[in-house]
Amino acid sequence: MIVYRYRGIMTLTLLMLLSVMLLIFMLFDDDAIRLHSSLASLRQIYVSHNIELQQISQQQKRTACSEVPLNSTATVTRVAFEQAGFSDSNRHYIWCRRSALFKQSPKKGINEGRFSEMINEESVSLFQGKFGLPNDLVQEQSDYLYWLDKNQTEWTIAGDIYGIIVAEGNLHIAGKGRIRGAVISGGAISTDEKVSIAYRKATVTNLVQLYSQWQRAEKTWHDFTP
Repeated sequence: MIVYRYRGIMTLTLLMLLSVMLLIFMLFDDDAIRLHSSLASLRQIYVSHNIELQQISQQQKRTACSEVPLNSTATVTRVAFEQAGFSDSNRHYIWCRRSALFKQSPKKGINEGRFSEMINEESVSLFQGKFGLPNDLVQEQSDYLYWLDKNQTEWTIAGDIYGIIVAEGNLHIAGKGRIRGAVISGGAISTDEKVSIAYRKATVTNLVQLYSQWQRAEKTWHDFTP
């Protein structure tokens, strides 16, 4: 009788332990299901948002670099594409590089024989359409860049000129007036007695910035932070 009673107690104890273990397993299993469901939902939101963001970046990357301000000394910069209301970590990026007419900014008024030192010749074609024509002198306090090729060795002015004058070869400036900015040449520079050249930093800085542009660097799109 005692043996049977002992066996009954053991059986009851085992059943209780099994019931507790089953209950604990069910609780953990329910948490696991909820966790999996939550992760799946978050993943779906992330994928959907990422697809939308990819479409935005693909549409805007053609013009994004041209919208970068020119008033900086940087030669490369990174543009980020993002959507409001989402985590900052979920962004797409492209790199922009700066093309410039000037290798360096003139530091003085007369820069004789420094054409190759100061001008990016491979970038000339990018900005050629913006050059001021030597015969169309602007008689106002506006900054202009005037470009003279090797065949244009003499230039006549009448009045004050605000700008940078770039001559591929020799240059003689005739007439009467004052050039406020800088003159850069590939050869010798000479002037008539009534012509003067004065360095003007504000004009030079403005034109050096204007004759540069941001362009998208090829194959630089990415969706992670390096």
